[in-house]
Amino acid sequence: VPGVDLFLGVVSHTRSRFAHNQGSSGFPAQLTETLRGRGMSVELKIEVRDFFSETLETLDPSVVQESLSEQLRLEGAWARYTNSRHRLSARQKLRLLALRVVRQWRRINAPPLQSMVRLLNIELSHLSLLESGLASGSPWIMIVEDDGECSDIDDCAAGLAGFMTAAPREVAFANLSESFDVRELGLGELLRDSDISWQGDIGRSIARSERPVTNTVCAMIYRSDFAARLVQDFRDQGLLPVVPIDWKLNSTLMRMFAAGILTHESCMWVIPAPITQLSMHTGTTS
Repeated sequence: VPGVDLFLGVVSHTRSRFAHNQGSSGFPAQLTETLRGRGMSVELKIEVRDFFSETLETLDPSVVQESLSEQLRLEGAWARYTNSRHRLSARQKLRLLALRVVRQWRRINAPPLQSMVRLLNIELSHLSLLESGLASGSPWIMIVEDDGECSDIDDCAAGLAGFMTAAPREVAFANLSESFDVRELGLGELLRDSDISWQGDIGRSIARSERPVTNTVCAMIYRSDFAARLVQDFRDQGLLPVVPIDWKLNSTLMRMFAAGILTHESCMWVIPAPITQLSMHTGTTS
């Protein structure tokens, strides 16, 4: 049985402030219908399950402390990884010093359970959707969090369709969301022009990154073979209740780049991105 052209998964939950994106008038459903109108076969899945209540219910305090240490390690590793000279700036050193102080305080005062449950549910929702995408047989898997919004569906659909057709085999994934500004992330020096053009009506460019990097996981599109590796790597990392999925993906990217699995051709960025992360721009959280 042939698979679909695109699997589109939406990370949400029953009490989300962005529940409108679960329905037929929401951005994901509109994008799905627009892509179908262009002749593409698209499978849409909205994930609202409470995975923590269904499968976990409690958290081992030692796992929480392990997770806190891992987050601190990842912050330092990422700062070096994204710096072309692999050295920390004065600002980065100060940030890591502040994080170490917080880490010591967290040995006595663990993070609130509610915040850890939220992070775990987001991670497990992403993981569930990636696995559903692999099961669909689609060559591309797009995952959008429900606070992702798009002001021009036609442009987004045309650009995505063109990207999926034109992207060379070396391309593993692309960042589609405008969450943080590239300059704010300090990643501008990593981005280079690519040979892929954005086919929508809005003047966007598609850049490649010298090292695979992310701008949160609000809206990402993955090639399915990379998604399979990603699922396995997330499973191998295990649950880390205070490490957001963005950072787990960063951890995966650093390891895969060091191993030569990903290269300077693997990661793409659409600039300006077609999808805006509302919770990063309106002060609202999902």
